[in-house]
Amino acid sequence: MKAPVPTPRSSTRAPAHQQPNRRSLALLHKAAAPDLAETTLPPIPKPRSAPKLRRYKFFAATALLVAGALGVIGCVQLRDDLTSGQQPLAQAARLGAVEHELITARNLTARQLLEPSANTGQAATDSLSSASSQLTAAVAAQPSATTAFSAINSDLLSYSSQLEAAATATTPSASAAALTSADAILDQSLSPKLEALRQAQSATPAWSVGIWLAVAGGVIALATLIWVSIATARLSHRYVNGGLAVAAVCAIVITGISGAAIAQVNAAATASSKSLQKLNQVDQARLSLDKVNRLLLRGALNHSWTDEESAEVTALSGRASSAAAAVSAASTSDIFKIVVADAVDQISSANDDLRWSAWSDARSRLEAKGQVSYGVSSAAEYGEAAATTEVALAGLAANGTADTMTFGAGVAGTLALFGAALCVQGLNKRLSEYR
Repeated sequence: MKAPVPTPRSSTRAPAHQQPNRRSLALLHKAAAPDLAETTLPPIPKPRSAPKLRRYKFFAATALLVAGALGVIGCVQLRDDLTSGQQPLAQAARLGAVEHELITARNLTARQLLEPSANTGQAATDSLSSASSQLTAAVAAQPSATTAFSAINSDLLSYSSQLEAAATATTPSASAAALTSADAILDQSLSPKLEALRQAQSATPAWSVGIWLAVAGGVIALATLIWVSIATARLSHRYVNGGLAVAAVCAIVITGISGAAIAQVNAAATASSKSLQKLNQVDQARLSLDKVNRLLLRGALNHSWTDEESAEVTALSGRASSAAAAVSAASTSDIFKIVVADAVDQISSANDDLRWSAWSDARSRLEAKGQVSYGVSSAAEYGEAAATTEVALAGLAANGTADTMTFGAGVAGTLALFGAALCVQGLNKRLSEYR
């Protein structure tokens, strides 16, 4: 009888690759409840990528919105600066016109005494009225100089009173004395004060710093977007995020708009400075001829002429010629230079007449229809037209640049909103992958 062959018992031991490792056993042992009836596992740590992406979204959108806001504010400030920057140019033109009208009123009063039949008294009154109107406009345009204008108004009243006294005096000596008093007020008070105000005008305003902050904000926004793009690529393992890429382009354009605005206002400031210089040269030529005419009329009235007065006439004539030549060189027309040159020729002839005591010849040149009077008045008319044209052209150029600033502000604001929306959209796509 054969012995029974023992049947092998099935082994319940799992294969080695299916057995838990020591770390797992330790974890299970630690997590097991004391009665082994219940086991608890540690909470699964949340991924840190989603919070980071939310922070990146906030940083990118905020940086672009701030850059756009700074661009809008900077362009609007520059637009306002350009508008206010034209005020000094117009103010300088007003002040020059005031002094011209004051001297003209004096010369017309003297011509009335030299030639009673000319009846230039009303014209002198009109010149004083024009000066007063221009002075009122100047006060309104520059309230900060109210004290200086008040002093000028007071002198103007005294000046007008002396001219009226000269025109209504019954004796030549009384008229001459009143004219001398008027000349003293003009030379010692009115002209210096007007000249000081005119020289204080500047066509280069202090540009606001907002546009420089806009450039800095655009650069910071671009740097922030580049950093966010790199950080997002490391988290998502995707090298390009379309929303961030387009937003970076928006930041570049916003920065470019701010930089272009700076270049444009600098060009506008240079043009305004040239316009102010040209305006000053026009006033110099016109006022020099007015002063020469005053000297000649005084000599013809008093039948007195000195070498010092003759030399002063020559110096003022040369100054007028030089200024007119500079004006013509800065423009496309030589007509102002030609008109001033013709007036200077007639002034030279009248100067010679007075030097030789040819009172009758000098008087004929200085009468209302005389060659000197015609030449000086023609130069004054062309000078006024040149000044008005210069102010108008400068204003048109400034308004055009201001309109460009307004357009740039609108584009910067639109791009900032558009780019921020794309930042949010592009990063939301990455966030959706972690839900």
